[in-house]
Amino acid sequence: MSKLLPTGAALLVLLPAVALSQGLLGDDAPPQNARPLSQLLQQVESRPDFAYIKDIEWDDDTYQIEYQTKEGDEEEIEIDPATGKIEE
Repeated sequence: MSKLLPTGAALLVLLPAVALSQGLLGDDAPPQNARPLSQLLQQVESRPDFAYIKDIEWDDDTYQIEYQTKEGDEEEIEIDPATGKIEE
């Protein structure tokens, strides 16, 4: 025998899913004309001081990428997803 969730609990489960599917919580994805993330990461990996990627975030319409240098320093850059332009 199955039990139904109370109406309030059901709404707490369903509303976020509906809001996300309808884009009601904001535009949280790269634009349609964005370059593939793998292509943008190649730009970072080809830097002469690059050792490894520590973190990637999508915020303020840019990819924010943190990486470790061969010297042990941490660098953070922003990359425009459409143009591939790097801002340090």
